[in-house]
Amino acid sequence: MSPKYEIKFHPDFFKDLHKLDRLEKERLVKLYVRIKENPTHFKHLRGGENCYSVRVGDLRVIYYLESSVIWFLIVDWRGRVYEEYLKRLYNLKEKVRN
Repeated sequence: MSPKYEIKFHPDFFKDLHKLDRLEKERLVKLYVRIKENPTHFKHLRGGENCYSVRVGDLRVIYYLESSVIWFLIVDWRGRVYEEYLKRLYNLKEKVRN
């Protein structure tokens, strides 16, 4: 039996969602289900421990896997997403520690 995962979001993730159109948001909802079923199935990112990337059209979704919690860090276009996700990951880890 596969482990149950809880989904959580970085606070800035919702700012990213506001930039997207309805079709892109619908694609993301389907993606959340796939990620929750098997979060390690997708592309593992170098430089970010337990971070994964999923391509959705021209968008990239990056999430961080922490035991049984999937933290969605960022959804954005390819050019910006890789620069920003490490900042958000560091920020998230700092908040969790305190």
